[in-house]
Amino acid sequence: MICPFCNHSETKVITTREVVKFNEVKRRRECEKCLKRFTTYERVEKSLPLIVKKDGRREQFSRDKIVVSLQKAFGKKRASFDDIDEICKNIELTLEQIEKIEISTKEIGELIMEQLKRYDKIAYIRFASEYRAFKDLKEFLKEIELLQE
Repeated sequence: MICPFCNHSETKVITTREVVKFNEVKRRRECEKCLKRFTTYERVEKSLPLIVKKDGRREQFSRDKIVVSLQKAFGKKRASFDDIDEICKNIELTLEQIEKIEISTKEIGELIMEQLKRYDKIAYIRFASEYRAFKDLKEFLKEIELLQE
């Protein structure tokens, strides 16, 4: 493993823990050159369904796009890295369990909204307003009313 601080290739594992929920191994490492510590996660890479865009194009799932969307939704509140990471992992787990070859961006948006509802209602509304592209105030207020129920 290469040190993210000094790019030295010799690191040692200090602790190893299984993260059962996400089927991962979490390792705390230390660089043998600069002695800085960092964490790595290891998991088996599974194939996720292709994402079908609104215009019909197909592309690979991009975790980075989900992260950017979540950061925008949380806005200045600045959700913790762990919260955003957990939301992404939950979405990936759901996608792994779906027995489809393809999934639409609409379905991905719904998965994101489902997760945001649990974490932060304001972030949910921000994401929903962008994702659902409300045409007027009535649609926006209706979404808020649904959220309150």
